[in-house]
Amino acid sequence: MKLHLYGGASDVLVGGKNHVQKVVDHLLHDFINVGYHLFVDNFYTSVNLVEKLFSNKTFCTGTLRQKRKNNPKEIESAKLKKGELCIVHKNNICVLKWIDQREVRAISSKYNGDLESTRNRRVL
Repeated sequence: MKLHLYGGASDVLVGGKNHVQKVVDHLLHDFINVGYHLFVDNFYTSVNLVEKLFSNKTFCTGTLRQKRKNNPKEIESAKLKKGELCIVHKNNICVLKWIDQREVRAISSKYNGDLESTRNRRVL
């Protein structure tokens, strides 16, 4: 992997339009098409990115920002109560919204959105 020092919006390699996509492409260049699984936060995650990575044999899972471009309309329009879940499957991608203390959105090309009950094993 080559070292690259980011030069702002005018950076030819990763600056400008689609900055996030370019950064991910640059960072994963040597690791794509190998079957790895990338975990990302909501700054980088989008439906388009997860679909692109999946088409290149790379799984991706992460949280998803509200109103991100190309989020499924069913997810954004779902009015949920605490503990309820909305799941949408599209092109091998699972997008879900769940309510606990606040809305949580997640996306994955590996997992299907099945929830498992757990308990806190921590003894106080």
